[in-house]
Amino acid sequence: MKENSDKFYDKYKPIYNHIENPEYQEGETEGNVIGSPMYFETYGEDLEYVKKQNPNLIWTMVEGDEGMYITQGFHWVNRFVYLIASVPFKHGDKDEYLDQVYDDAGNLTFE
Repeated sequence: MKENSDKFYDKYKPIYNHIENPEYQEGETEGNVIGSPMYFETYGEDLEYVKKQNPNLIWTMVEGDEGMYITQGFHWVNRFVYLIASVPFKHGDKDEYLDQVYDDAGNLTFE
């Protein structure tokens, strides 16, 4: 059974991207919106910031056969964006969360 990404956001409390969204402070986790304001790009200043983080705080949103997944760690293949958690993952934690799925027409929809 695949877990919904809402559980990821509740458990790991990712930080907001303060580089792209200057209304947030570095490390801030409290806000009204989850999702895209927390995404760090896969290039440039965002990528350099992600690479400096503790490895057990980094998550990667990747595209898979069924849709988009948030998965533990730093990945290059099929990556979409990175997220930086404020709560570290541990060995044995759920390592993948379903964020969006493809509908019958092949369009991404939220789970």
